[in-house]
Amino acid sequence: MAAEPNSTPPATDLVLPSPLVELHDESLASREVRVFLKRDDLIHPELPGNKWRKLKYNLEAAGESGQHTLLTFGGAYSNHIRAVAAAGRHFGFATIGVIRGEEHLPLNPVLAYAREQGMRLTYLDRTTYRAKASPEVLEGLRRRFGEFFLLPEGGSNAAAVRGAAELPAELTLPYDVICCACGTGGTLAGIAAGLPPGKRAIGFSVLKGGEFLVDEVRRLQCDYGTVTTNWSIELGYHFDGFARRNSGSGNRLRIQPVNRWQKPSSLRSWSASQPLKGSTSGQRVEVRLVTTTTAAVRKALASSADENSWTADELPPDADVLQRIVVTVNGKDSCPTT
Repeated sequence: MAAEPNSTPPATDLVLPSPLVELHDESLASREVRVFLKRDDLIHPELPGNKWRKLKYNLEAAGESGQHTLLTFGGAYSNHIRAVAAAGRHFGFATIGVIRGEEHLPLNPVLAYAREQGMRLTYLDRTTYRAKASPEVLEGLRRRFGEFFLLPEGGSNAAAVRGAAELPAELTLPYDVICCACGTGGTLAGIAAGLPPGKRAIGFSVLKGGEFLVDEVRRLQCDYGTVTTNWSIELGYHFDGFARRNSGSGNRLRIQPVNRWQKPSSLRSWSASQPLKGSTSGQRVEVRLVTTTTAAVRKALASSADENSWTADELPPDADVLQRIVVTVNGKDSCPTT
């Protein structure tokens, strides 16, 4: 007979409170700003970051419910999927990961790890996945897999908010603002709910089109039972999508939506002789392409899925076509790319 799940790990496995480390940088010191990193990545090697905080009370609830199986949702590179798989192995739960999209073999490192931990992987097409919380989809999963304890995508629910709300109490140094990444809203909702008076929380959306997160944070706080106004979400720092980052040279460029930039009305007719101009964060910005021929550049832009959004590293790297990109900020050349 299988052992009963145990939702409480040995205390020695967890590093709590997680360390607080100061980030030293001249640009901060010159402005008399201090930044500290809350090293939640050190809480547990397999349950790092916000994962333990969001899973802690969910695992407790799963154990109390008598369920032996955890089912959750995520993309192919979901850290939440990875963490739930590890938690299942550690605490004696069977785990099922419902992955967005089609199966691709060989499995990527995240899904391969999840399977190694014993997680059963299944897939939903993207249309069905968008309805994953509907009674019809959940009932279909129950008919297929039997009863399970449901963890939402990203693990964000009232129990996750409760876990994240414990973080501010661990801070012993004076501070003004807590900043965190924001993917499903649970961590921000919890941190804001746990803040003492006079403090604020800022979430940085990791998603392109993350406007929905504002309503999600409000909903999560409402479900938790503590609604606050001491938080906000920054939407312009996602680097064009989830898990994206600057290119290795640091020269990745984002051309903002057309209503914020002065440029010809048709992107397909744009050529390198017509610089794009605009302003962002109070800075005047101009992007110039220095080319030997513009044909390939125009072709690349014409095939863009979003005419109002493209990045420099999507342009052809062939030196015969594109020699360099020059970014001018406040009248001064910056980060030339060759």
